[in-house]
Amino acid sequence: MLIKNYSLVSDTKQKRDLLKAVDHAVSYSMPKNIINNILKKTGNSIFVNNKKAADFKKNRIFVIGAGKASGKMAEVFEKIVGAKNITAGSINYKGRKPKTKKIKAVLAGHPLPNEASIRGTEKILNLKKKYEIGKEDVIFCLVSGGGSALLEKPADGIILSDMQKTTKELLYCGASINEINAIRQELSKVKGGKLARYFYPAKIYSLIISDVIGNDLKTIASGPTVNIRNKDSAFLLIKKYNLENKIPNLVFKKIQDPYVIYKKFPKVENIIISDVNDMIDVAKEKFEAFGYKTTILNRRVTGETKDQAKKYAKKIVSLSKKNELSKFQKTAYIFGGETTVTINNKKGKGGRNQEFAAVFLNEMKEFDGKWAFISCASDGTDFLDGVAGGIVDYKTFEIIKNKKIDINKYLETHNSYNFLKKVNGLIFMGNGTGTNVCDIQVCVVWK
Repeated sequence: MLIKNYSLVSDTKQKRDLLKAVDHAVSYSMPKNIINNILKKTGNSIFVNNKKAADFKKNRIFVIGAGKASGKMAEVFEKIVGAKNITAGSINYKGRKPKTKKIKAVLAGHPLPNEASIRGTEKILNLKKKYEIGKEDVIFCLVSGGGSALLEKPADGIILSDMQKTTKELLYCGASINEINAIRQELSKVKGGKLARYFYPAKIYSLIISDVIGNDLKTIASGPTVNIRNKDSAFLLIKKYNLENKIPNLVFKKIQDPYVIYKKFPKVENIIISDVNDMIDVAKEKFEAFGYKTTILNRRVTGETKDQAKKYAKKIVSLSKKNELSKFQKTAYIFGGETTVTINNKKGKGGRNQEFAAVFLNEMKEFDGKWAFISCASDGTDFLDGVAGGIVDYKTFEIIKNKKIDINKYLETHNSYNFLKKVNGLIFMGNGTGTNVCDIQVCVVWK
């Protein structure tokens, strides 16, 4: 089981249902299942979605990539294709080191890029010169969320500390992932299609596990293999969030540089192989198998975490009162996406899923029915390594009362981790799950 503390937080039948269903849905989204569905080797050929992608007799095979799922992806890819059929490869990963023979792996930094991120990226780039990669070669790029920090080579004039400070300010200001990555692209030599452009004229198949709502290719891992023709206005975004005096001067200057239009771009096929929709659908099937009536509320939840938590708590209360629980003794309301936490007080400890659970709980205090709720990051890392999210129910109020906890004090300082710790509401998934398809939330209501 991916959830490491299952026995400690599964004190009711309903919580056990929540934990099992979510664990099952995240497990289904693992690269082992996903890649096996789209990648096949037959004789001397590799097929992607039943279309011939490479021939070992004509093409050399290279593997590159980065993301929270790239390690698992590399393992599965090498197993299917065969290590002997891969000329060379290098990826930047987070979590457990992949068990690969030909594909080298570098443990890089996340959520902030570090020296290892740059070192690993240089290993990837060095493959071109070392092997004289050309137009007859085929590159498989394994991409997933987290790649924006894990894959990095700063643009000329920008140093790592500039990237780290800028990234930190972007994470705290409330900017969406699309906005954050639009700015990151301007500061990098590999983002926004520049990685693919570097390997021109090789053919590239980019296999992508999406952690972005709507599967915007230029946003997932900052689009290293996506030909971005229209420049997003990074300058306007900096102004929007009043970051002019918070980011390094060299970064602000770089963002204002004239946009360079590149002509050459390799033949690239960017293929989404899994996203949040798959996880939600599998969760729905599991809850139905458990005997719940299921309702999918939304597959694209975005916005400020506290606002969305309040919104969906109110929605579920309203729906529960309208529904006839005499007909359906238990109902599961399922939704998912990726929200954003705007942090004014940086002393708090937590993540968006932990905050979602805490705010949702607080909003349910007037509801007189029986309910339980879970909010979980599919990658197993809710801003804090090992912590995947939170689980609470109507009985949590008894713990709050007995321990004399002021929940508002924790919410005001975005200190959801320490609140959930006190009420036994944290979910732990160890050192990452090996996949990354956004977050999932489920509330079950019963008689």
